Amino acid sequence: MTTSVIIPTYNGEKKITDTLKALAVQTLSPYEVVVVIDGSVDNTEKILNTFDHGFERFHIVVQENKGRAAARNTGVKNSHGELLIFLDDDVLPDKDVLSMHHHHHIHHPDTILVGNITEQLEIADSDFRHFKSYLNKKWNGKLSDTKSQLKIPFITAANFSIRKTTFSSLGGFNESLTDAEDYELAVRAFHEKIPIFFDPDIIGRHNDPITCKKYIVRQRQYRHAQKKVAEIHGNPMTTKEGNLWKKAFFKLFSSGKWVKLIDRNRLTWLPKKIRYRIYDWVVTGLGTYNPQIKLP
Repeated sequence: MTTSVIIPTYNGEKKITDTLKALAVQTLSPYEVVVVIDGSVDNTEKILNTFDHGFERFHIVVQENKGRAAARNTGVKNSHGELLIFLDDDVLPDKDVLSMHHHHHIHHPDTILVGNITEQLEIADSDFRHFKSYLNKKWNGKLSDTKSQLKIPFITAANFSIRKTTFSSLGGFNESLTDAEDYELAVRAFHEKIPIFFDPDIIGRHNDPITCKKYIVRQRQYRHAQKKVAEIHGNPMTTKEGNLWKKAFFKLFSSGKWVKLIDRNRLTWLPKKIRYRIYDWVVTGLGTYNPQIKLP
């Protein structure tokens, strides 16, 4: 079974080569690597054209900016492998990632396999990045501590695999979405009774430092996209209001001043348990309850 790795990138000149270097040392070499440059205005194309990647088949596709969903679909259209493995341009796959994806689909052909995304804590330069790693572990623990079939729709397009025939039967990613396109694909897979497996041991490490401000922006974007996904599938998503006391509580932490304190590591004198709760309250307050408040 031949394997195509699909990587969309937008202004990824500072990180895409690290992802390719990690792919070059995999225990299972990819049949081909397809990088889709989605309307980048930096030097990504120039860097990739001169980069000594070492792959037997390496394709660079350049298109106008259409978003991640369209970029991934373009990658599939320009691929030739039977198995599609999707990675983001800021993910460093551990050396056995491709072989583990491949092995799964040998034994479970008509399924989807989702891997794990973690932070690079060995080079983490902020306390918030450690907090983000904590959140990842907490969320993954809710999914499963071991490889298993999921009971809820979930896909992270940063690290997952699917046979090309199965991907085509689902119609690919929904290009009308600018975010949550992976979640929407998972919803359709559930509707079509296509099993989704999660394996926490298939690890890709996040290679783009996250800040509190950037994370809140992503939470706002993702929540907006989730509402659109819910509307598409006829299940309108209710706004998270909560009672008056809860709204008043989160209002206390819905301030750009908190974001500045966190991103400047000014709360590290507090015990981890307490400051992590504060980080969570700030993200929830500004990301969910008060998304209209301007960030610093």
